[in-house]
Amino acid sequence: MAATLTGTPVAIVWGSGANPAGQSMTIPADCTAVYFFGEYYSDGAGTFASATLAGNAPSQTFEVPQNANGSCGWVAAWYNPPTGSQTLTVAFDDAPTEGPTSIVVFVKGGETSSWRDADGATNTSVAGTTTLSVTLTTVSGDLVLKFDSKFGGTVPPLSSGWTNAQTQTQGGHSARLSYISATGTSQVANAESEDYSVLVAISIPENAATTLTCDAGSYALTGQDVTLTHSAAPAALDAEPGSYALTGQAVGLSAARVLDCESGSYVLTGSDAAVDTAITASPGSYALTGQDVQLGAARVMSAAPGSYALTGQAVNLTTASILSAEPGAYALTGQPATLRATHPALSAQAGVYALTGQDVTLTHGAIGAFTLTAEPGAYTLSGQAAILGAAHRLAAAFGTYTYVGQDATFHVTRGLTCEFGSYVLTGQPVTLTANAGAIQPVIGLKARVRQVGRSATMTPVLKKATLQ
Repeated sequence: MAATLTGTPVAIVWGSGANPAGQSMTIPADCTAVYFFGEYYSDGAGTFASATLAGNAPSQTFEVPQNANGSCGWVAAWYNPPTGSQTLTVAFDDAPTEGPTSIVVFVKGGETSSWRDADGATNTSVAGTTTLSVTLTTVSGDLVLKFDSKFGGTVPPLSSGWTNAQTQTQGGHSARLSYISATGTSQVANAESEDYSVLVAISIPENAATTLTCDAGSYALTGQDVTLTHSAAPAALDAEPGSYALTGQAVGLSAARVLDCESGSYVLTGSDAAVDTAITASPGSYALTGQDVQLGAARVMSAAPGSYALTGQAVNLTTASILSAEPGAYALTGQPATLRATHPALSAQAGVYALTGQDVTLTHGAIGAFTLTAEPGAYTLSGQAAILGAAHRLAAAFGTYTYVGQDATFHVTRGLTCEFGSYVLTGQPVTLTANAGAIQPVIGLKARVRQVGRSATMTPVLKKATLQ
């Protein structure tokens, strides 16, 4: 792609001294190269020292040395610069006495590795004495930029066939930047005034062919397989709309380029897939049939007397309900037994007893409420009698207690089915200790339990301990 100007060239007005303050400018978004032209006159050994754009040194520079009369010129280039508002700085070897004049031009589409040719010249005499000119090597289509400056307040005339880009007058010097498109293998650039003039020119080739390497990408085709159901009679198949997602990463170019692509074509060969028979997918359904199980009648079951073991686990109610139990109480009454004789020591042998059985687990019935009637039963608390060290008869006074209270009544009646459960009641032997020579009474209590319905009556039996 041929190089062309973009945006508007900027005439820079610098402050005084060898290191003037930086100047801000706006670089167009499509700019691929910035060219900074300038010149000045100094009484000392004045030359162009350095420059930066956005803090970056130039990619390429060309300088016209100071002549016998003290004038010098230069051009500096930045390729693929940052765009937007940027700051340009410059430093001179000596503070300018006259000038400086300087112009910045923005270019797009040209080569960004190097210009094709650069040349310049200075004139130490007044107007009309010496012709100032340079010849650049070019290829047809190259962009040629010329910076023509002179002493005095009148800008140099525009050369025939050239296009003006920008002009400037500062510090007793004047300058013009112009451009032309080369038509052959060389291009002559003339200074239009020889009054202590400085001339700098460059040729910029087209952008060379660039190979673009694309990053690897991927996509995922998603969806669901179609299952067809064969129908005996040919019919139309109505397909529902579907979609797929194309994922991956966009291909990024290493530099912003405009590519002119030639037209092309491709041929997709093959044949359409044909279905000999139209298949219609008929809707299908299923039904779960039957009826709820109902009990024929609600029966009350009476349990005959006997013994059984209930095993299982804790009751889990299918419905979370709050059961309110009515309050109950019992009182243990009587008086302590008093020994009528004392003995130095009572030695009691260890004994154990085990209360066996399983937890009752109730299961809620689906229909109705069931009543379980428990027949009377009994259990025996067994163990081993304590043996006294000496055979003395102990007379124990009688005592009684009464177990009173009332049944707990549930506010909500549930039908519960019992599953098996178990529990183990454990303990340890009782050891008697003598107290100041007194013989401690050993009184064995044996209770007989009679249960009718949901009520239980406990009758204690007081047995007298006999010394051995």
